[in-house]
Amino acid sequence: ENTAIRSAIRETPELNGITLIDHNRTTGNNVTLEETHRGTPVEINRRYLEASLKIAIGETRLDPLTGYAGAHSAVVPGLASNETIKGYRRKYMDSPSTMGSLELNSIKEDVFEALGKTGIDFALNIVTNKEGKVLAVHGGGYEESWGKAINSLADQYEVKTESGADIVIISAGGGAYDESLYPAMWALLNGSKAAKRNGTIVLLAQCMTGLGAEAFTQLARVNESDELKRRYTYGAEVLDVLRQIQKTSRVILVSALPNYLVESLGMDVSRTANDAYQRAIQSRRGRKTTIIPYGCKTIWSEK
Repeated sequence: ENTAIRSAIRETPELNGITLIDHNRTTGNNVTLEETHRGTPVEINRRYLEASLKIAIGETRLDPLTGYAGAHSAVVPGLASNETIKGYRRKYMDSPSTMGSLELNSIKEDVFEALGKTGIDFALNIVTNKEGKVLAVHGGGYEESWGKAINSLADQYEVKTESGADIVIISAGGGAYDESLYPAMWALLNGSKAAKRNGTIVLLAQCMTGLGAEAFTQLARVNESDELKRRYTYGAEVLDVLRQIQKTSRVILVSALPNYLVESLGMDVSRTANDAYQRAIQSRRGRKTTIIPYGCKTIWSEK
């Protein structure tokens, strides 16, 4: 992990004094702060919290929970504990948000309340398009620079097309969006909007690092929203998204995941997009097909 960053530090004499510390949601050495008024526990990496200068750097892009991610995402969820991340993500099941949605977004508000407790002295928000090209960079306070970065995106993510497709072929978008099943699954939100009732959605996501969330194994046989909420564990919110979509659509996953892991979630499995498409058109009269190449980087709307 972080191989490119480590190599860059080693190869740059001016950076030789930098210490690189890895953090993930299961890392210890966190400090517990006061919880948010919505009841989310705030636990943040101790080294960050005790630093004299806190700088956050990140990409401003669509996020299914907070509307848009940004530099602040390097702190929450980036430097947060598992309990903090679960605390705000489980709120999706009571108040679902959408990509690009900021107004009345209780999850975003909860995250920003947590950020107010952790502190960020300076934020650098990097704006990119769907191909990863840098469009702009905004620095300053984390909320102000994030807002400017969102404005710089303009309509980069907006796509208008017809709904009612018999078959929707949707890619998570590559890179970080399909390294595991958890981020890739959010692409189904756009796929379901484009598909007709009883249509088929083909999700393309490599998932080389696996499932990415405990809910896909621990709650794989759970179908009801109330039970997923009661037994919540990391990833249950997107598993609930899958369950709701499966009520009206067939889902075929094209990935590197073992069949038994995917089939336990009620999805069909294919190894190639062509094979998945052939399976989708079998026994169908209608073959109207919509292709969405950047499923997690798209704000879909009907023409």
